[in-house]
Amino acid sequence: MKKLNSLFAAGVLLFIALGMFSCSQDDDFLSTDSNQTENPSQVYKTRAEVNTVLVKYLELKTDTYVLNISLKEAEKLGISESWYNGALKEIQATNNIIRKVQQTPNSELQLTDPQKALKETIPWSNSTRSSMPSGTLSTNGQEFAESGLWAPTGMQGVKFVCRTNAALVPVYTCKTKSLNNWRAKTATGTLASNTAVYVPIVASNTSIGVYFSTTDSNGGSAYYVGYN
Repeated sequence: MKKLNSLFAAGVLLFIALGMFSCSQDDDFLSTDSNQTENPSQVYKTRAEVNTVLVKYLELKTDTYVLNISLKEAEKLGISESWYNGALKEIQATNNIIRKVQQTPNSELQLTDPQKALKETIPWSNSTRSSMPSGTLSTNGQEFAESGLWAPTGMQGVKFVCRTNAALVPVYTCKTKSLNNWRAKTATGTLASNTAVYVPIVASNTSIGVYFSTTDSNGGSAYYVGYN
């Protein structure tokens, strides 16, 4: 009997020891996982994730966009050098487009202040339930998306609410075509905010075309609705 009790006690002690070892292993696993999560280099893996962070440091100075964060500071936030340099190239490309549009006669340019845009809320859909025609245009890249609609009597133009899929500071081109007359506006935007662009039409009570594109290589979309 004593031998049986001894064996039972030994079994209990072994069970407790194995449990403690298992808990210790779990603690080590959790500790390791926690350290990996806190490692900034493991955080941002996509262009959209990176630009969601960088947009907080994007500024518009007169008619030029600048990124007010150094590479060293960006790396501390978990952004690699390649992502950082890619953002700088994108900003430069947008600034080059701005210069080109500014030098083009009769062109209309709308510049978005990213810091103001992040504080504003522009509804994506038609929250006023207007009876005006509306729809959505989407792209997978930099191609144009287009659609046709009937412009009722009194309609003055089309409001485009544009958003990007991944770009830090995209350029949107919004166009209308009515009676073979084009109207267009170029506008800059930012990630994590919508940009409203108003483009007139030359005639109503007729069929018109609406067109949208973005410089974002990942594409974007625009909700459009007529206005009077």
